[in-house]
Amino acid sequence: MTTWTVDVVEEWIVIATKVDRALPPVRMRRVRAQCFYGTDTESLLWDLLNEDMKNIEPRFQPTNAQVSQWETVVLRWLPLLENRQDVHILWLRASGVGWKKICKKFHFERHTGMRRYKQALATLTAELNRLPQSKK
Repeated sequence: MTTWTVDVVEEWIVIATKVDRALPPVRMRRVRAQCFYGTDTESLLWDLLNEDMKNIEPRFQPTNAQVSQWETVVLRWLPLLENRQDVHILWLRASGVGWKKICKKFHFERHTGMRRYKQALATLTAELNRLPQSKK
């Protein structure tokens, strides 16, 4: 694939979110240093998740190619964006979260959220087209 389009990049990010949801959770060994005043870190992270995200069960088993796409998106593409908030907006929207919830989380209007989403996709597409073929 020589040139990337916004639609293709968006499709890859959606696949990456589906694969991320389907992968087994990362289990950490319980070490006393990971606990904060007697609370379990896993329960703290679980409480931060949106209620809608907790109830979603994986509906498909990702293929090897989809897992490779997930690795590419998470480890190579998303670090290309400098603004971490834009990365978060891209990931939430690709996960199927509505604009109202996304914009409420970041405290801005819906049109601002949509504009920043489109700008982040355009920036990521431009960065991918700038990279040499072997780095993609």
